Amino acid sequence: MPQSINPKAIEYAKLVAERKACFDCAKLTNPSKYPDLDSNEIGPYSRWQGNLDAEILIVGQDSSDIETYLNFGGDWPGESVQTNLALVQLVRAAGINIAPPRRGYADDRLFFTNAVLCLKPANPEKKRSMRGKISPDYFRNCGARFLRPTIELVCPRAVATLGEPALKATLSAFGLRASGGFLALVDSGRTFDLSCGARLFPMCHPNPTVLNTHRLWHQQEADWKHLGRWLRAA
Repeated sequence: MPQSINPKAIEYAKLVAERKACFDCAKLTNPSKYPDLDSNEIGPYSRWQGNLDAEILIVGQDSSDIETYLNFGGDWPGESVQTNLALVQLVRAAGINIAPPRRGYADDRLFFTNAVLCLKPANPEKKRSMRGKISPDYFRNCGARFLRPTIELVCPRAVATLGEPALKATLSAFGLRASGGFLALVDSGRTFDLSCGARLFPMCHPNPTVLNTHRLWHQQEADWKHLGRWLRAA
């Protein structure tokens, strides 16, 4: 008896194909330029967590610069990247256990993606880094073309955005805006209802700098526990 075809998988494959063919953001580089490092996922983070029926979808900010991508195999989330390891612990605070990233192993409990899917320009100082500013126009463009369709396709119960750029990109993609300062918004525990039926939870980015300055570990852990309580009660 032939296996049934998952309609979500078909639509997802179309979305990935569109991502591979998109060159609208002039100063960014589509990973499809490097076929050996690209994949049939919307982005590298979806290779780690790519469950199309996930109840939580997490939106990161963006990927590395080209040089980092090429030299450190950016086609897969870094196994020793502190942000990734912190995210594992924070998701656990919400009551969901996921495995740390491991090259070649898809855990697929949740769905992870980035607000901007293409790669930043090479660092002019030749320093490999995940940092680097991206034009707000690129966040809006990628949000409308790929982020919103991905969220609508997965149809999670909750969306968690990591950092202010990811929040703004997601809200903009759904025709929403947030007023006031970002940290005050996170501290208030405010959430947003997206038109696809998901509840959006603004989170701070779990990189070491933010965890040591703007929003400490115990605060971020409390934010994720709040999300977990909502999931259990919803």
